[in-house]
Amino acid sequence: SRPKANGYQGLHLTVMGPAGQWVEVQIRSARMDEIAERGLAAHWKYKTSKNFSPPDKISEEDSQLDKWLHEIKTILEDPDPQGIDMLDTLKMNLFSSEIFVFTPKGDIKMLPQHATVLDFAFSLHSDMGYHCIGAKVNHALVPISHKLQGGDQVEILTSKSQNPTEEWFTLVTTAVAHTKIKEFLRRKKRTLIRNGQQRTSQFIESLQKLNVNITDDRLVHFFNYPNKEDFFYEVGRGNIFLNDDSKKLFVEHTGNFLKRYLWPFGSKTPPPPTPSPEANPVQTPNDDPELLVVDKKKPFLLDENAHNKTFFIARCCNPIPDDDTVGYLENNRKMIVHQRSCPVAIRLKSTYGERIFSVDWRMPQSYFTAYIEIKGIDSMGILNKITQVILNMSINIQQINTETSENIFDGKLKILVHKASDVDELCHNLSKVKGIELAIRTLE
Repeated sequence: SRPKANGYQGLHLTVMGPAGQWVEVQIRSARMDEIAERGLAAHWKYKTSKNFSPPDKISEEDSQLDKWLHEIKTILEDPDPQGIDMLDTLKMNLFSSEIFVFTPKGDIKMLPQHATVLDFAFSLHSDMGYHCIGAKVNHALVPISHKLQGGDQVEILTSKSQNPTEEWFTLVTTAVAHTKIKEFLRRKKRTLIRNGQQRTSQFIESLQKLNVNITDDRLVHFFNYPNKEDFFYEVGRGNIFLNDDSKKLFVEHTGNFLKRYLWPFGSKTPPPPTPSPEANPVQTPNDDPELLVVDKKKPFLLDENAHNKTFFIARCCNPIPDDDTVGYLENNRKMIVHQRSCPVAIRLKSTYGERIFSVDWRMPQSYFTAYIEIKGIDSMGILNKITQVILNMSINIQQINTETSENIFDGKLKILVHKASDVDELCHNLSKVKGIELAIRTLE
């Protein structure tokens, strides 16, 4: 009969055998036969582990379909599987073009096209992916975001201090790498939540010894968080400080502040506010020239001539012009300027809201100290490239410290700038330098 081609079923023929019986013949390639017989799901492969081998134990005669199915199995073992994630996995890996790269020992690894050094590291081992800081591709140092080409020889470089971050999701293309990063960050968040819960319990116990009764629910409300998990997470990250200073704050204001702000957790009606000398911190008697005159309705002016006389820059966050800042009136005599996101400023705002003022920077000629952290692949002339970028922007360098370990350098810059946008522009320009992976502003 006429032969029929039917996709992965191959070529169909119907012929008469020697005994006069009709015989159906199917002619397939090895790959056609594999997919036709097993199907893309291949349920019998991943339902039982005894019939399935991890990718590092798959022999040469095993198919690439087995390796793909292993990736699917890894996704399914995720404790929080999502249908969208599975669909993304199919789109990323099933029909993508493939490249072959080599380990230093000559082993061949297959990856999707556009795979990065980080993808390759996770394909070798999870721990190698978690701690990857770069690689040597064809004996040249490259960052973790470097895209691999077919035939590349890749040697992964690791550091115990390196751990995945949210930004890593943009640096990988394989589903396995994406899942491993997500799994690590989820474990890290659970650990931080447990640590935050433990610190909160210890803080509450220390307050109880001082006859201050407070619960974690009240603390969550006090710091304006929607639920305990988010609050414990921020405590674990160190964004909320439950230390001796916080303890003194609660002890001093047990009779006034806590009753006023935490009453929803006790009686049905709020108690009347207790008068205190701090009720009107901006009162400025004319006969006391040392007291600072502040108009609550207007931003407090930060003038060059008034620096270190009426206002000071907080050392905890080192704010500079263009930053989102607030002022805290201390003892009615001086204004302390903080970044609005500074944990100290958040704590002061929660406790002394009446002492928090908006500020207006009027210091165009003044210089402010800023700090930048730089990380990247060490190479000949990298420090010269960094300094050249800084000099091209006419920025004054006060100090440069660099350390190199396993061909990875970590640098700290101390510079003088007029405003925060200068720092942002410098970080942006530094990140364009070949070999630099990270350039961010730090507190010090």
